[in-house]
Amino acid sequence: MQTVISVTYYWVAEIKWLFMIYICIVAASQGGLFSLYAGVSGKIYGPVQGGNITGLFLWSFGWAGIAAAIIQRFLIYDIGYYNMYWILFALTVVALLIAIFLYKEGDNKWAKERASNEMLKPLNKSEEKSD
Repeated sequence: MQTVISVTYYWVAEIKWLFMIYICIVAASQGGLFSLYAGVSGKIYGPVQGGNITGLFLWSFGWAGIAAAIIQRFLIYDIGYYNMYWILFALTVVALLIAIFLYKEGDNKWAKERASNEMLKPLNKSEEKSD
Protein backbone atom coordinates (compact mmCIF):
# COMPACT_ATOMS: atom_id res chain seq x y z
CA MET A 1 0.00 0.00 0.00
CA GLN A 2 2.84 2.38 0.80
CA THR A 3 4.28 1.86 -2.67
CA VAL A 4 0.95 2.63 -4.34
CA ILE A 5 0.46 5.73 -2.22
CA SER A 6 3.99 6.99 -2.83
CA VAL A 7 3.77 6.61 -6.61
CA THR A 8 0.37 8.35 -6.88
CA TYR A 9 0.90 11.01 -4.22
CA TYR A 10 2.00 13.71 -6.66
CA TRP A 11 -1.14 13.48 -8.80
CA VAL A 12 -3.51 13.13 -5.86
CA ALA A 13 -2.20 16.39 -4.38
CA GLU A 14 -4.41 18.32 -6.81
CA ILE A 15 -7.63 16.64 -5.55
CA LYS A 16 -8.17 18.01 -2.05
CA TRP A 17 -10.59 15.42 -0.66
CA LEU A 18 -8.54 12.47 -1.99
CA PHE A 19 -5.32 14.04 -0.74
CA MET A 20 -6.87 14.24 2.73
CA ILE A 21 -7.74 10.55 2.56
CA TYR A 22 -4.15 9.79 1.55
CA ILE A 23 -2.81 11.81 4.48
CA CYS A 24 -5.11 9.90 6.86
CA ILE A 25 -3.97 6.54 5.45
CA VAL A 26 -0.30 7.51 5.79
CA ALA A 27 -0.80 8.79 9.35
CA ALA A 28 -2.74 5.65 10.35
CA SER A 29 -0.05 3.42 8.86
CA GLN A 30 2.72 5.27 10.65
CA GLY A 31 0.76 5.25 13.92
CA GLY A 32 0.19 1.52 13.57
CA LEU A 33 3.89 0.98 13.01
CA PHE A 34 4.79 3.01 16.09
CA SER A 35 2.27 1.19 18.27
CA LEU A 36 3.40 -2.27 17.19
CA TYR A 37 7.15 -1.79 16.90
CA ALA A 38 8.10 -1.75 20.59
CA GLY A 39 6.15 -4.89 21.42
CA VAL A 40 7.35 -6.81 18.39
CA SER A 41 11.00 -5.87 18.85
CA GLY A 42 10.78 -6.74 22.54
CA LYS A 43 9.28 -10.14 21.73
CA ILE A 44 11.87 -10.93 19.05
CA TYR A 45 15.01 -9.49 20.65
CA GLY A 46 14.15 -9.58 24.34
CA PRO A 47 13.34 -6.68 26.66
CA VAL A 48 16.85 -5.19 26.81
CA GLN A 49 17.96 -5.48 23.19
CA GLY A 50 14.41 -4.83 21.94
CA GLY A 51 14.32 -1.61 23.96
CA ASN A 52 17.64 -0.55 22.48
CA ILE A 53 16.43 -1.26 18.95
CA THR A 54 13.18 0.61 19.56
CA GLY A 55 15.14 3.59 20.85
CA LEU A 56 17.33 3.54 17.74
CA PHE A 57 14.21 3.29 15.57
CA LEU A 58 12.61 6.33 17.20
CA TRP A 59 15.89 8.25 17.11
CA SER A 60 16.29 7.54 13.39
CA PHE A 61 12.77 8.86 12.68
CA GLY A 62 13.79 12.15 14.25
CA TRP A 63 16.93 12.39 12.14
CA ALA A 64 14.98 11.45 9.02
CA GLY A 65 12.60 14.34 9.74
CA ILE A 66 15.53 16.73 10.09
CA ALA A 67 17.06 15.45 6.83
CA ALA A 68 13.73 15.87 5.03
CA ALA A 69 13.44 19.45 6.34
CA ILE A 70 16.94 20.27 5.10
CA ILE A 71 16.21 18.76 1.68
CA GLN A 72 12.94 20.68 1.56
CA ARG A 73 14.60 23.96 2.51
CA PHE A 74 17.73 23.87 0.36
CA LEU A 75 17.37 21.32 -2.45
CA ILE A 76 13.72 21.35 -3.47
CA TYR A 77 14.22 24.25 -5.87
CA ASP A 78 16.97 22.32 -7.68
CA ILE A 79 15.22 18.95 -7.57
CA GLY A 80 11.60 20.02 -7.98
CA TYR A 81 8.61 18.43 -6.29
CA TYR A 82 7.93 16.03 -9.15
CA ASN A 83 11.45 14.56 -9.04
CA MET A 84 11.39 14.49 -5.25
CA TYR A 85 8.31 12.25 -5.32
CA TRP A 86 10.06 9.88 -7.72
CA ILE A 87 13.14 9.79 -5.49
CA LEU A 88 10.98 8.96 -2.46
CA PHE A 89 9.15 6.30 -4.48
CA ALA A 90 12.50 4.77 -5.49
CA LEU A 91 13.58 4.66 -1.84
CA THR A 92 10.29 2.93 -0.95
CA VAL A 93 10.91 0.32 -3.65
CA VAL A 94 14.48 -0.20 -2.38
CA ALA A 95 13.14 -0.75 1.15
CA LEU A 96 10.57 -3.22 -0.18
CA LEU A 97 13.23 -5.15 -2.12
CA ILE A 98 15.48 -5.28 0.94
CA ALA A 99 12.60 -6.65 3.00
CA ILE A 100 11.76 -9.26 0.37
CA PHE A 101 15.20 -10.48 -0.63
CA LEU A 102 17.58 -9.82 2.26
CA TYR A 103 15.41 -10.60 5.28
CA LYS A 104 15.37 -14.25 6.23
CA GLU A 105 13.13 -15.56 9.00
CA GLY A 106 15.20 -16.72 11.96
CA ASP A 107 18.45 -15.21 10.64
CA ASN A 108 19.00 -12.97 13.63
CA LYS A 109 21.81 -13.43 16.14
CA TRP A 110 20.03 -11.65 19.03
CA ALA A 111 16.83 -13.62 18.56
CA LYS A 112 18.80 -16.90 18.40
CA GLU A 113 20.79 -15.97 21.50
CA ARG A 114 17.61 -15.08 23.39
CA ALA A 115 15.94 -18.33 22.34
CA SER A 116 18.93 -20.41 23.44
CA ASN A 117 19.12 -18.59 26.80
CA GLU A 118 15.41 -19.04 27.46
CA MET A 119 15.62 -22.77 26.74
CA LEU A 120 18.17 -23.12 29.53
CA LYS A 121 16.10 -21.27 32.17
CA PRO A 122 13.50 -23.10 34.26
CA LEU A 123 9.88 -22.15 33.70
CA ASN A 124 9.12 -21.43 37.37
CA LYS A 125 10.76 -21.36 40.78
CA SER A 126 9.55 -24.83 41.86
CA GLU A 127 11.50 -26.48 39.03
CA GLU A 128 14.61 -24.58 40.05
CA LYS A 129 14.41 -25.79 43.69
CA SER A 130 13.78 -29.43 42.80
CA ASP A 131 17.14 -29.80 41.03
